[in-house]
Amino acid sequence: MDPDPARPHSAWQAGQSGSLISRATASLSAPTSQTNPMSSMSGYHDIATRPTPSRWWFASSAFPMIAGTLGPVASAFSILALVRPWRQHRAPGTAIDTAPFIPDPAWLVAINAVQLGVALASNLFLLLNMARRVRFAIAQPLTIIGWFVSAGCLLGLTATARPGGPLERSAGVPVHQIMWSQAFYYGVIAAVLYFVVAGLMCVTVYGAASAHYAPDFNLSTSQRTLMLQTILFLFYLLLGALMFSELEGWAYLDGVYWAMVTLFTIGFGDFVLHKRTSRGLLVPFALVGIISLGLVIGSIRSLVLERGQLRIDRRIVEKKRQNMVDALDRSGHIDMLTPGAGSSEIQRRRAEFHLMRAVQAQAAARHRWLAMGTSFALWLVLWLVGAKVFAETEKHVQSWTYFDGFYFTFVSLTTLGYGDRVPQSNAGKAIFVFWCLLALPTMTIMISNAGDTVARVVRDVTIALGNVTILPGERSFSAEVKWLVSQLTCGALWSEFYTRDRLTRNGDAEAVLLREISGEGRVHLRSREAVARAIVRAAEADELEMPAAPRGWELHCVLSAEIAAVARDVCDEKARGKAYSYEEWTWFLRLLGEEEGNQQGHGVAGRKAEEEGWSWMGVRSPLMSEQDEAQWILERLIERLRRELYALEEKS
Repeated sequence: MDPDPARPHSAWQAGQSGSLISRATASLSAPTSQTNPMSSMSGYHDIATRPTPSRWWFASSAFPMIAGTLGPVASAFSILALVRPWRQHRAPGTAIDTAPFIPDPAWLVAINAVQLGVALASNLFLLLNMARRVRFAIAQPLTIIGWFVSAGCLLGLTATARPGGPLERSAGVPVHQIMWSQAFYYGVIAAVLYFVVAGLMCVTVYGAASAHYAPDFNLSTSQRTLMLQTILFLFYLLLGALMFSELEGWAYLDGVYWAMVTLFTIGFGDFVLHKRTSRGLLVPFALVGIISLGLVIGSIRSLVLERGQLRIDRRIVEKKRQNMVDALDRSGHIDMLTPGAGSSEIQRRRAEFHLMRAVQAQAAARHRWLAMGTSFALWLVLWLVGAKVFAETEKHVQSWTYFDGFYFTFVSLTTLGYGDRVPQSNAGKAIFVFWCLLALPTMTIMISNAGDTVARVVRDVTIALGNVTILPGERSFSAEVKWLVSQLTCGALWSEFYTRDRLTRNGDAEAVLLREISGEGRVHLRSREAVARAIVRAAEADELEMPAAPRGWELHCVLSAEIAAVARDVCDEKARGKAYSYEEWTWFLRLLGEEEGNQQGHGVAGRKAEEEGWSWMGVRSPLMSEQDEAQWILERLIERLRRELYALEEKS
């Protein structure tokens, strides 16, 4: 094969920003040296593929997303804390809804307005930073300081409501007739939220300052817009509440409560529309609001179920991989991972590849159930703790017990909304608005996780029951019974059926190699198919009879066709996270200059030898990369083509 220029190592460090194509074509200068293709392949397996700790992923991705979501919520609650007085005069025997407001002191209104302005400025800087209009080093200190200032102001103002404090002394009514309004409780919630989001951003800034990641948010474009989506939804909610409260003659904060119950499709019915104008406006208000809420929930779900899954999956895979290597070492079976030991190299590498796929399958299953357990635990916390909170807020107003709160929160979480139990106290309504903002995303994520775990188990068991009863299956009746028992006992009985099923379903299933391409790309189709057949023959006959590797213009055509094919996998949402078969990986590595049947360049996982070679079970394995498999392959195919074209130019 023609000599290959050495690859500039810095251009391929994991985690660099920019598109795949721009990263591949940015390096147009001549490579500095030329090496043998096989030896240059070692550069393709960077040691940097070891996953970084999950805590720094949370700091660089999850925390900014949480702050970008809760920051605007805190500012919205600050607005609600300012638009109405904090005190009401409730005389004995009067209803809460008819209690008149007691005007706030001028100093309270002034400080409240100042903290709101500071908080809005902080949110603006965070939004501009996420939009990459203001640098991280400028925006984050201003955002954090502003949120802490707002939190301190609100905390100080709420402290004046203590027994015997300034707000009680200046009320001008008997102390026992003073009732704190919904605005007061919104101020308390806002103060807590400001402290939380400011603390999270402090961790993010610390991680960037400690060089654990770049001073920027590790967010996709859609996730960067989450903060803007949240702001627009909250603005729509508050504006709609103002419109309907004016039309129906409600108090504005009661209108906010009604709008929340409406857009979250709970529909208690304690506040209903009586005027024809209001009923007519409800249709567009509800449609636009529910769709906007769905977009926000979708972005949050994307963070938790997609980006979070990729990161945590890799951490679990790394732990299970290391445990597997250690177990093989202790049991004396490390030869399975040693180049040149035992069977032919192609068979050994194939077994090693499938072992890594089994590790990935086990890690994926563990992560699915871990995610399900975590989301279910959060849902239980919202349900049970929320029940206690609402029982306390309504105890003196409606004489609620804990069971009443338990029933109410369940009906609300599931959006049944019977309306026989609703919050009537000012504290209950304000807390319910915030509780709803937490409950719906949690419920959505739990249902999504249940679809990957509980629903899958139910589906498999249902199919298995059908196979052993009235529906014909691919296996015999006895095999179906053994398979069903092995699944129900988690492999305790007839474990061979349990293991075989998991490897087939989650492991390295054969991908279809034949795909429709046109023109000169057909040459790569024949080569790829021939390589796949040769690999299968080699594994069965213990010999390697590879067809000749493509060279010259044929190699250029093959690389171009494969780059186009893999690029489609990268761009296709349905193919995201695609796992390629061993035959496909062998083909791609061959295009990069490495033969799986040649032990040169191979190493032992977990041993010093891996510093010079690499193993499918090692930290330098492509399967352990921070990138998706398609992204890893695409970048290196582009680099390979660039090097080939440069070498061709040098010869001419």
